[in-house]
Amino acid sequence: VTAVKQLWYQFNKIGIPKGNRKAWMVAEYRTANVAPKSSLVEPVFKYMDQMMTSTFPIRRPDGTIVTNKCLIEWFYLRDRTTANTTTNQYKQFFAFNSHIEHRTIGATAKDSLEGKPYGYISFDEGGRSNSLETEVNGTFLARLFDFDGPLDIVSTPDQNSSAILYHYKLYQDGLIGLNNTYTMEGELKDNTFFTPEHIAKQYKTYADNPLKDQVLHGKFVFGGDSIFDALSIFEAQDETLNDGERYVDGHTYVMGTD
Repeated sequence: VTAVKQLWYQFNKIGIPKGNRKAWMVAEYRTANVAPKSSLVEPVFKYMDQMMTSTFPIRRPDGTIVTNKCLIEWFYLRDRTTANTTTNQYKQFFAFNSHIEHRTIGATAKDSLEGKPYGYISFDEGGRSNSLETEVNGTFLARLFDFDGPLDIVSTPDQNSSAILYHYKLYQDGLIGLNNTYTMEGELKDNTFFTPEHIAKQYKTYADNPLKDQVLHGKFVFGGDSIFDALSIFEAQDETLNDGERYVDGHTYVMGTD
């Protein structure tokens, strides 16, 4: 989905008005696909390359494989593509002065995106980042301002990320469209890239797994054992509670640490 969306933005240069066709064709346009770790950058790059060269594998319902037929192969300037396999940073070029940067964010997103406008940014496995809130509000949104572009955080929750509560808040906001956000979930049974038999096997495998709602239904799941649920933690962040309530004689108090 991310690869298709990236190509859609590249082909249409969304965010640049088309009133002056000549100016539109020569205007520089860029998008970005970033990830917290280098190994996570390659899939979108690879899928975009395969789609544009008619080599993207598609599994048919009977299990056989065919490849796509791209109708705009001319749009992809593959001979200009650069790939640094050591750092897993790639750049793909297209007609009409457009290109996409695939790169990790490094210690902070500023390492790679500072000072440049983007029409669209996809943050692949952004939930694995420990600085998600800072990267979203401090870097990504600012870089999208010129073209009024969107930011997609394509990720399952990472229980080991210190930013998991912020990720969960974005997820919850998106369910009701709060703060200009949108959350998209997904059912494994709707994935046409797997055979019905393969899907049925996964449902059976995860039948008693605590992560089944995440894997099979695209829900946000907190794994492991927790003393407090996520909603209680968010309610405890209410600033009106900061001063607390003084000791009341006769009350029983319990202190817990997680």
